[in-house]
Amino acid sequence: MGKKDWMGIIFFLGGILLYGLTVVGVAVYMPQMTGWSDPPGKYWAAIQEMRAMFPLVLSWILILLGLILLFWENMDHLLKKFSN
Repeated sequence: MGKKDWMGIIFFLGGILLYGLTVVGVAVYMPQMTGWSDPPGKYWAAIQEMRAMFPLVLSWILILLGLILLFWENMDHLLKKFSN
């Protein structure tokens, strides 16, 4: 395993962990909410009240970056195959 593979694993697992902890935090906060508007719903209203959008988006970025780093060599081979 190369350096990119290990970085991909760390980013992917870090993103999954951050996403899971954010979702658990929002789920714990939701029963304490007294009111919310219907279009975004209770879940998104809880995310906005907790200001949890930054960790949520950061977790998505880490997961995506981790997957890109993990499959970089496969994507490189596919790009070379289709470019010829």
